[in-house]
Amino acid sequence: MQKLTKCLFPAAVLALGMPVAAAAQDCPTADDWKDAPTISGVDNDERNAVSDLLARYAWAMNNRQIDALKALFADGGSYVFCQMGKRTPDESYSSKDGIGRHFEAVFRPLTDNGLNAKRVLTGHTIDNRGQDINVTMLAIVFIQNFDSPLPQLDYFADIFVTIDRATKLIKRLVVTPGDGRVSIRAR
Repeated sequence: MQKLTKCLFPAAVLALGMPVAAAAQDCPTADDWKDAPTISGVDNDERNAVSDLLARYAWAMNNRQIDALKALFADGGSYVFCQMGKRTPDESYSSKDGIGRHFEAVFRPLTDNGLNAKRVLTGHTIDNRGQDINVTMLAIVFIQNFDSPLPQLDYFADIFVTIDRATKLIKRLVVTPGDGRVSIRAR
């Protein structure tokens, strides 16, 4: 447990010290999506493709596979990190290379400190909006090192994903932690 605590501070400094790019759109809130119809106009093939895309996202994040993460995003796709209750993003990356560099920086302290992060994606709701499919879900992220027999909760977050209906690639993925005190930001 001491090893985990010792590495959290450097990881937080690294993550907090990263440049913030200007965002093209405001951060969504759960209220923005609560009146959306669920699973309307989305057929089984699309629903399966969305589920596969989200599973590949979780796998790539859990296994720190940057090329696999970049491949999930459409050209010009964006990754956005927002604090709950704020309408302006804390961080926004709008190219595959920018997204890749961001995750290299996020994953580095995990690798350097022998930490393992795993996430559970749950409760996803699918909403058809014309050319896009919107998904909202909850992510629960645990972190563990070899000194601790039990994983520790790192954070939970709402995730809002806009998927291009034609390509089944991510146009925009927004992570909004439920608590601003993310300890290591193993997103």
